[in-house]
Amino acid sequence: MKKKINFKKFLFGIRKQTFLSVTLICGTIYIFTYLAVEQVITNKISGLLAEQYTNVNDKLAGEFENLYEELNQLTGDFVINEYVQKTLRNTSVNTAEKEMLKRSVSCYNRSFLEAYLIVDNKENFYSLRDVSISYAELKKTEIYRGFGEEYSKTKLLWAEDTIFGTGEKSLFALRRIHEMNSLHEPGFLILKLNKHIWSPLREQIDNPELVYFIQDAKGNRCFEQFPDEDRKKWRKEFQQTRQKASRNSLKHGIVIEKTDADTDFTIVTFAPKHIANQIVEEVQQIMIILFLAGYILLMVCMSFWSERLARPLRRYAK
Repeated sequence: MKKKINFKKFLFGIRKQTFLSVTLICGTIYIFTYLAVEQVITNKISGLLAEQYTNVNDKLAGEFENLYEELNQLTGDFVINEYVQKTLRNTSVNTAEKEMLKRSVSCYNRSFLEAYLIVDNKENFYSLRDVSISYAELKKTEIYRGFGEEYSKTKLLWAEDTIFGTGEKSLFALRRIHEMNSLHEPGFLILKLNKHIWSPLREQIDNPELVYFIQDAKGNRCFEQFPDEDRKKWRKEFQQTRQKASRNSLKHGIVIEKTDADTDFTIVTFAPKHIANQIVEEVQQIMIILFLAGYILLMVCMSFWSERLARPLRRYAK
């Protein structure tokens, strides 16, 4: 006697295998599609973001160049000042001339200029503020070494204030003072700048989610701007990004740097990884939603049509 075929069990097994096969095929197609699309989008977005952040960094660099030009003009005004020039020519400067020097340079006041020190070629100091060291001590300071070998160029230096006695890290503008009409030993000009010097740069920052630095040739940071008060976290993430990521990488973040040729200071814009990856993550979420919606719709359609195809076979089995 022939054994009857259990069509219900047979049909259920076929449908189950079909669902599993379709799921496997769809999953494989999705994975390869996902990886390919993600790679294309990541490369495209990283290039666009790198260009965007380069423009942001260039704008800050341009403002820094304007700042340097303003300081260069200011130190030039000190150099050509009539009474400053007299300190280089004359063997001595009387009390009246010292007073006239102080009055004449007072017109060079800027909101960012905290103090100045003029040192003539006879080791005399001229300043509105008390200077806490001698000429011999001055020559041993990092500030004095900051003049280097440049003849008449304005130098920017981020260093500890050992001249006016505050001991705080400050930005200094340095320039040698040469007598213009005859050959004499040069004097020195030291300008101490306060935090207002960075106000024009802060005004250029239109994306508060990014991190901004300005650092000297030794890597000492004189300007920092963070999205929030957790400075330690941002510094750590920045260092990790510089060590691990390339310029156009989104995995760790994006770092854009530009070094100013006149000062050797570097302007840095850093996009943290959660900002750099934001668009990619949104695309990934959309892809997942579309895949799940497509998969569910396909399963519903398969269930409907398999049910319609199974009905005649059930009637025949009866």
